[in-house]
Amino acid sequence: MLLGCVALPRAYADAKRGIGRRQAPGLLRYNGRGEPCAPRRPPARCGQQPQAEGSVTLTDSLRQIAYAPMRHPSPLSRYRPPVRWELRAGAVFMAGIPPQAGPRLVCLFGATPSLAWALAEAERFYGGEDAYELCIDADLRGAELPLLAQRGFALTEQEPGLVLPHLPAPDAIPAAPPELQIAPVQDQAGLDTFFSITSTPRFIVPSVAAATDPEVALLVGWVDGQPVATARLSLSPDGVADIMGVVTIEAARRRGYGTAMTWAAVAVAARRGATAATLTATAMGYPVYRKMGFLHACTFQTYETGAGNAAE
Repeated sequence: MLLGCVALPRAYADAKRGIGRRQAPGLLRYNGRGEPCAPRRPPARCGQQPQAEGSVTLTDSLRQIAYAPMRHPSPLSRYRPPVRWELRAGAVFMAGIPPQAGPRLVCLFGATPSLAWALAEAERFYGGEDAYELCIDADLRGAELPLLAQRGFALTEQEPGLVLPHLPAPDAIPAAPPELQIAPVQDQAGLDTFFSITSTPRFIVPSVAAATDPEVALLVGWVDGQPVATARLSLSPDGVADIMGVVTIEAARRRGYGTAMTWAAVAVAARRGATAATLTATAMGYPVYRKMGFLHACTFQTYETGAGNAAE
């Protein structure tokens, strides 16, 4: 939130849609896209400050694209232990089904319902247990934030939600650098290669069947026979592609490979029928994505309360 690290929000793209993610103090945190990041103080918002409501970058239509992946369980949830998942009045509630550990996450869309309503519903959903996380669109909820402080919530993750509202045709997408060869994961060897580079934990994509699901794609970029970069995506029923896990090994950075991997993911999404794409960005990645044409839609913030989470 599911929302530093590339892609939680969204507060969790994947977790908010059904990924298990819990931790003990001092362990790595997993962001909304199921990727680990070291504990840190919440960063400042990436890039320029959000513009006033009604501006080109903050229209409701852009927000709806950014929210889309969180409104449905992840297609990868078909390959992982089940979770309780409930969509009610503009909010998603989720929790692992015992004895499996799982996400304890509430995601709110837009400015309604109120935070007070969401907290009351979370108490009902979790049976009074107070350890869970809350993902909100902070650009719309500034007036309500004091309530979170009063209830003992602490800000743990903040990242911009960006959207590409109209996908270009695959043949109109910029070509990758000529030395970079990009291929989808299709077998166990490819999946092992993907995990040798990405920070995505293996439980997120637990099998080749998951990696090759029609609504999922994992990509690996190669240079001179060596893997150097990754990207992955999931498709939502709304026709929105959620792009995650764009990683380039340190020795191969600043050569345009991250941009190329993102465009490759967009091309796959377009060929599979998606009409828009969304992602969250680090401070480093934000200007790159903006240059590609992604628009700032919202700012995802994730808050945590309770005594803390147990390790996965």
